Amino acid sequence: MKKAIFAVSLTLLLAMPAASFADAPIGRLTHIEGRVDALRGGSDKALPVVKEEDVFAGDTIRTKSYSRAEITFNDKSIVRLAPNSRVLLESYTFKTDGKKTLRDNALEKFMSGTTTLEEVLRITSD
Repeated sequence: MKKAIFAVSLTLLLAMPAASFADAPIGRLTHIEGRVDALRGGSDKALPVVKEEDVFAGDTIRTKSYSRAEITFNDKSIVRLAPNSRVLLESYTFKTDGKKTLRDNALEKFMSGTTTLEEVLRITSD
């Protein structure tokens, strides 16, 4: 579970910057089941969320016991949260040209289990 949350955060952080939106929503909650809340912009006050609510960079989305959530980002990528999960949407960038970069390939290999995190960090720090 921690690996999945870390992988999502890593993917969002290392995506190749081409378009970035500071105050604009980066996606929306497209499925809510049970109790789901958000810590907005680093706040420590949790607020309940509803389906179709916007999410922003800096939000932390949390699911409680027997709860699930789905976030659909502006680029149509989807993150699904299982019960008792949390994901920090630290930053969000995406490429508009559709071309894969060395970073994209490294992240895909990490997500598929064919390389290590150390290798991804080595490649992406160059």
